[in-house]
Amino acid sequence: MIKSDSFVTIHYTAREIDGRLLDATPIDKPLSYKLGQGELPEDIEKGILGLSAGDKKKIILPPEKAFGEYSEENVLKIPKSFIPDENNEISKGKFLELTDADGNSYRGVVLEVNHDNFVIDFNHPLAGKTIEYNIEIVKVD
Repeated sequence: MIKSDSFVTIHYTAREIDGRLLDATPIDKPLSYKLGQGELPEDIEKGILGLSAGDKKKIILPPEKAFGEYSEENVLKIPKSFIPDENNEISKGKFLELTDADGNSYRGVVLEVNHDNFVIDFNHPLAGKTIEYNIEIVKVD
């Protein structure tokens, strides 16, 4: 039976609430991890407590429990002079990894390129989405 400090092996699928598949463990490669290490959302870890090998459970996470709400504050207009692009490789749809003055890294997708600015969305790609996880417990140690 799964406890708060168990090492577990699971199979899972993650889908948007409309059914679009987002992620899944391969049939021959289940995910193994130790609970309480922050590898999976807290509500998933809580949701599988008490389960045993062979058990299955569906857990639905609203945006605030999954990847957060979508925030317009995370869509920024950044002057081109702040982001080097000598070969004009930055285009709409491209993902960028940017680092601020304190060394923090941020990943965003370019929404727009105009004469003076890049408009970049730093929201998680699944922000604002409700996610359905179907979990099967393979092993509990």
